[in-house]
Amino acid sequence: MPTEEELTLAARLVHAGVVSREQASEVLEEREEVRSQIAAPSLLDLLVRRGWITRTELMIFRDRPLEEIQPFPKYVIQGKVAEGGMAMVYRATYKPLDVDVVLKVMKAELSRQERFLLRFRREAGILMKLEHPAIVRGYDLGEQERVWYCAMEFAEGRDLQTRVEAGGPMKELDALHAVIQMARAVAYLDSRGIVHRDLKPSNVVMDDAGDCRIIDLGLCLLRGGMREDTGAGVTVGTVEYLSPEQARAVPDLDVRSDLYSLGATIHHLVTGEVPFKGRSDEETLAKQVLATFRPDRLRRAGASPRLTDLVCRLLAKDREQRPANANALVEEMERTWPSLQPPAPAPLPLGPAAAPAPIAGTAPAQPPAPDLPRFLSKKDRVREEAADPREKGRRRRR
Repeated sequence: MPTEEELTLAARLVHAGVVSREQASEVLEEREEVRSQIAAPSLLDLLVRRGWITRTELMIFRDRPLEEIQPFPKYVIQGKVAEGGMAMVYRATYKPLDVDVVLKVMKAELSRQERFLLRFRREAGILMKLEHPAIVRGYDLGEQERVWYCAMEFAEGRDLQTRVEAGGPMKELDALHAVIQMARAVAYLDSRGIVHRDLKPSNVVMDDAGDCRIIDLGLCLLRGGMREDTGAGVTVGTVEYLSPEQARAVPDLDVRSDLYSLGATIHHLVTGEVPFKGRSDEETLAKQVLATFRPDRLRRAGASPRLTDLVCRLLAKDREQRPANANALVEEMERTWPSLQPPAPAPLPLGPAAAPAPIAGTAPAQPPAPDLPRFLSKKDRVREEAADPREKGRRRRR
């Protein structure tokens, strides 16, 4: 009889779509036949022999850490840093250039399911086309024996949720400084027809200088592009931060849904709590759709009236009452809090000062050499006159 461990593994592989029920039964029977042999092959070994699973998948399904397996030739995996619903996140080194990157490795049990694979590949493709200081860059999308990975820029720092959990609510201006960087990134995404749909503190990393990066675009929606891959009427996103229209799974989401998420993010950063929280995801969704936002916790946290008013408008149930777009939000925030304005670029020097300073240790630049007369041999003159007969007359006039 198969062991409980083998039956559990076989069920996991069937559920993941790696093998069919018939294939699982067949290999379990073969496993039973060879069980008495010395060094009998395991269930997974038998699957590899039949070509139903790759050796890399085999090791992952055995729950071997990737830093032990090192399955990707171009990368050295240093260790796991996070885990999401669709992928494991690792810090790694790109060997050809010896630079640190983030590797998102798709979970093996999802890579055989087309809708998850399409979403993973879409996020990587979008990241590699974007270039904004508040969004991590995508470098590489690859596959090794049916295990898919995406390499991204490594963002130094800690995510905003971890910062709040470790240090408590942020000061008002510090929170606004983070959120306005997110808003500028949202405006950039909107200009390219992208709705993020999952803006939240845990998806934003801040370094020690206060610079922020959005690190996850896994649920982004391309307006007018590929059809949603989750099915009609299915809500996606993190329930504590998604807009009422996103909670209702309306088909025409736009940037104002992301602005609602920014409002929920400001509330979390300043108070340490999300605006709406139920005992279950379903109850939280119901509150997002039906409950009126009350700024009591903002006031208790000492938020200014200007910030309270902004959050109330961002969390309006009717998206028409929110700012029209992310650029309008950025302009309002810069106008209300002038310290949020980006520093003006340094003026370029004019006149002689514009010349670059000499590099230390090099000889000073020499003045251009005077225009000396040309001294030609008779052979050179004959060659020039043959090439251009007018040269003889010009020389005679000199």
